[in-house]
Amino acid sequence: MSVWFVIPSKRPVPEANACLDAWRQMGYKTAVAREDNDGFTSADAQHSVSEYQGWARSVNMLIQANMAWDPSAQWFVTGGDDYFPDPNRRADEIAAECEEHFLTAPFHLPTFGVMQPTGDRWGEKNGEATIDRIAGSPWMGREFCRRMYHGAGPLYNGYYHNFADEELQCVALQLGVFWQRRDLTQEHRHWARPRGDWRDAPAWAHKINNPAQSDWDRSKALFARRKAAGFPGHEPLDVS
Repeated sequence: MSVWFVIPSKRPVPEANACLDAWRQMGYKTAVAREDNDGFTSADAQHSVSEYQGWARSVNMLIQANMAWDPSAQWFVTGGDDYFPDPNRRADEIAAECEEHFLTAPFHLPTFGVMQPTGDRWGEKNGEATIDRIAGSPWMGREFCRRMYHGAGPLYNGYYHNFADEELQCVALQLGVFWQRRDLTQEHRHWARPRGDWRDAPAWAHKINNPAQSDWDRSKALFARRKAAGFPGHEPLDVS
């Protein structure tokens, strides 16, 4: 069994490698999507793209590619090149716990589920942090990835950079296959932490953080419409 950390990456190579190396040291394999001119990283698998296609599309592409050539891949963890693994628990240990948990979930498939560590309490107010509301660095099982959205991937491709993680959590909850774990911490070392807005972002981050370019308003409106309609098209392939 293998667990893959799969992300689009835009950071300078040394910073991206520091992130990838941390995951590898905890037993994960790593795969990244990088624009052609951003340089090669230390990832186990690197997919060069001419232009960033957005978070959801990039993650779906990486997962589908890795499922095709690594039959041992059973779990996929995503987020970004600013997320770091739980420092105390190795990949295979967490994966085994997930499979035991989801075997008793509604679909009775050990890898049909989504698990989100919530130990990183960044931005917590009145007992709630952002990570309680979105699956920003989720573990997604192979069968979930293979079957969701009629086989298109675990994330809805209609979003660019934002709200796909929130829809993922809502859909997994709707299906009864979502698990939050406060005992696990995947630290989000965001450039804006603890304070900042897009105007303070490093140059490489402006495309996805500038409201004029990141498609935030359109994605927010799209999420609201899809939520009101029950997230049409999310239905999994037959799991009987």
